[in-house]
Amino acid sequence: ESLQLFDPLTGRIRQKIPRFTVYPSSHYVTPRDQVLAAIETIKPAADAKGIRLRPVLDPLAGPVSGDPNRLLAVIAGSPRVLLATGVRNLRPDMPEALHDEALKRGLLRYCPVCDGFEATDRRIAVLGSGEHAVKEAQFLRSFSADVTLVSPCGVHAFSAAQKDSLTRWGIAWVDAPVMAITPREENISLTLDQRSFDVDALYVALGTEIHAELARMAGADTAQDGSILVDRHQMTS
Repeated sequence: ESLQLFDPLTGRIRQKIPRFTVYPSSHYVTPRDQVLAAIETIKPAADAKGIRLRPVLDPLAGPVSGDPNRLLAVIAGSPRVLLATGVRNLRPDMPEALHDEALKRGLLRYCPVCDGFEATDRRIAVLGSGEHAVKEAQFLRSFSADVTLVSPCGVHAFSAAQKDSLTRWGIAWVDAPVMAITPREENISLTLDQRSFDVDALYVALGTEIHAELARMAGADTAQDGSILVDRHQMTS
């Protein structure tokens, strides 16, 4: 990957910049551990594209104490505040090294909206149960006719209506706990009780951990699952 500068009139590439550094426009107080954790999260995807990430952090920098009262005062005095606290995908129970390897090779995936097209006409399994997993499997069904729901804990907690819906969509489900997830040379293998189930791609639909603490601190309303309630213009309460 490289940064390319284009001529606005001809559209031709004027210059290629193979290496560049991104600096924030203002000071930030993200703890060192969170910066390193964020880099580790995106490192498999970066390695797959040949991008080398090298953090440059001041080893002498100490902890930064935040003042929640000052933060609330800044929010209260601003006409608009953009919250970008994000979420964290809940991971399947597997060794971290195997998880990262499977993620890097595209065998383990988290976002069907982002890359579902890459699994077109392939064997797909969705790890999860309940309404969220059903919707994710239905979305992936538009890319492949071979979609199976597998459970992280045993028998799926599907209602009769959900089972009817899955049948109409041509989506299979297996009522057996996934005991192990193992990336192979060309696929990923799931151990279900005493048998193996091999697929080309495993999508994880175990939900997310929503980082809404800052919004709640500022007084924004949140739903029972922790998500921030907004109106049709994405404005909080």
